[in-house]
Amino acid sequence: MRPTLIIPTLGLAHLRRCVDDLRCFTPPHDLLLVADIAPEDQPAFRHEYAGDTHLILNDQRVGIAQAVNQGLLATTGDVLIMNDDVFVKEGW
Repeated sequence: MRPTLIIPTLGLAHLRRCVDDLRCFTPPHDLLLVADIAPEDQPAFRHEYAGDTHLILNDQRVGIAQAVNQGLLATTGDVLIMNDDVFVKEGW
């Protein structure tokens, strides 16, 4: 079973680099983004991360603890919780 990386986020500011680095330097994994973003920003967010990324989109800010709990409830198996401003390198 592949591990799931759970990343709570408030938007795209750091997230793009974080996800790009994870895709380049991490063995096969599932990615779950839990985003507290305004409803009007959700279509762009969905477009950016459609496909191989699982999304939980909150219409209002629930905070990091609740976002992490949402992610944990949505998955089983091994998980790693990361902030959206974590940038990884080869061999991390």
